[in-house]
Amino acid sequence: MTKKDHAYRQLRGSLLRGALRPGARLREIPLARQLGVSRIPLREAIDQLASEGLIDRHPGLGSYVRSLTPEQIGQMYEMREVLEGYVTEQASVKMTGAQLGRLDDLYGEISAALRDYRASGKWSSALRTRLVQADLAFHQTIALAAGNEPIRREIERLQAVAAVVSYRPELAPDEMSAMTRSAAEHLQILRSLRSRRGAEARKLMLEHLRHARDRALLIVQSAAAAEIHP
Repeated sequence: MTKKDHAYRQLRGSLLRGALRPGARLREIPLARQLGVSRIPLREAIDQLASEGLIDRHPGLGSYVRSLTPEQIGQMYEMREVLEGYVTEQASVKMTGAQLGRLDDLYGEISAALRDYRASGKWSSALRTRLVQADLAFHQTIALAAGNEPIRREIERLQAVAAVVSYRPELAPDEMSAMTRSAAEHLQILRSLRSRRGAEARKLMLEHLRHARDRALLIVQSAAAAEIHP
């Protein structure tokens, strides 16, 4: 693994974990020291992350964790609906038994995280990481089954952007109910795929994404309010 690849993986992981908040400036000297690389491979890693839409680069001003306006979030989810609605219907006739089993396992992980949240009543970074990873993998398994690699890669990119810019459940007033609904939606999608009901699975995926969009908008608005009234 090159130093640039190391920096890229570490930095991307921090973004997906929520360790770096939307709008935060990436200060190269302390960040390079933290990652154990020089500024050149760090800048190459930042360039790659910028090309994926996770970081904004402003010449002369520096690099910042990506943030989106409500309008941009709406547009991003419109794109996800187009792509993920298509791959979900395609996957309904192409999914293998192993892929369906994988979705079962991922739904189980989402449900387990929800149980742990109910038991503790506390939100944590570790819980966020579990949910983000399971959700990304669930959607990616469906996209992979559809067999269109360019679309799969674009879905993966959009998922990562959504996780970075708008997944801050600690700011949401009713995260427990939102998690419960989301888990149920994943199960409904899985059941439709298992029964090879493509049109139904597509409809369920679109509803799931629209709920996710509404949630993202609520969280972004809550974050803006928190910045105004710390």
